[in-house]
Amino acid sequence: MEAVATSPEEFKYRRERGKPLPTKNHAIVQSNLLYQLLRRYETTLDVLPEVSLKITGPPAVPDLAIFPKLTFDPLN
Repeated sequence: MEAVATSPEEFKYRRERGKPLPTKNHAIVQSNLLYQLLRRYETTLDVLPEVSLKITGPPAVPDLAIFPKLTFDPLN
């Protein structure tokens, strides 16, 4: 059985993202994972929360996206 949106805010979030509004527990787990990954892999990986990805199929916004460490040249 699918949960029903309980507020206009939640309804809008579900319609835009196709998933339920995150809970406090979800946010705690996400932030703990982010912290642990950054702490352990800060020199080799970039860990980004809620970044939009352009992929084949519908757009995706994962809770955490992990990439090899990127360097940015501010002149380019």
